[in-house]
Amino acid sequence: MASVMKDNEDDTDATEGPDESAQSSKGKKPEKDDVRALDVAREKSPRTGSYFAIYKKGQGYWTRMGTLLGVLIVGLMLCYTLYAEIPRFFAAQSSAEVKLDDEIRKLQGELTTLELSGDAKPTDIKARQEVIANKQTSLVETRNSRTQLGTRWAIGIAVGFGVIFFGIAIRLMNKPDNVDFLIATDSEMKKVNWTSRKELVGSSKVVILFMFFIAAYLFLNDLFFGWLMWVIDVLKFPPPPFK
Repeated sequence: MASVMKDNEDDTDATEGPDESAQSSKGKKPEKDDVRALDVAREKSPRTGSYFAIYKKGQGYWTRMGTLLGVLIVGLMLCYTLYAEIPRFFAAQSSAEVKLDDEIRKLQGELTTLELSGDAKPTDIKARQEVIANKQTSLVETRNSRTQLGTRWAIGIAVGFGVIFFGIAIRLMNKPDNVDFLIATDSEMKKVNWTSRKELVGSSKVVILFMFFIAAYLFLNDLFFGWLMWVIDVLKFPPPPFK
């Protein structure tokens, strides 16, 4: 009887064993496939997004913001440099301005001669003054228009450069390889054990005192060698402290 029951148990284990192993194998395989598919989807989704889609948003916040701030400062400085320097290319006077300026000087010289002669009529003097004033007004307007043209060109070029610069910068900063590097840098910075306030103050004191010590040492060396060069007649005049 016992042998019959044992044989039945063995048959039951033999029949149940393959089913359980098959179920476990069937259950594990889809999980691995799902995880692999999810990883692939995560990798592909940021890369195929729009231009303004942020790759791995929320990760590496401080390093990405610091990089963005640095790029912003550099871009603004370059734009301001273009805005300040481009008008200089419009500073040169045109041939018409030079000719008009020569005419004004000639008329002013004739007017001065006429006034000193004492024979000129007041109406003639007034007429010449009006002619000179009109030409001066025309010259000023020409120069102002040239200056305004240079300013417009400067603004247009600076704005265009800024748009192109920041567009390329944002594109490069959102590049997956660069973002991964910044994220890795941010994670490494979080692992750093920052010093305490007490240690920071103590180390700063040592550095500052050593800096003053080096400055005093160099100053004394400068005085000594200046005096020595004067004594051995290398310097023809004594250094300032020995005058």
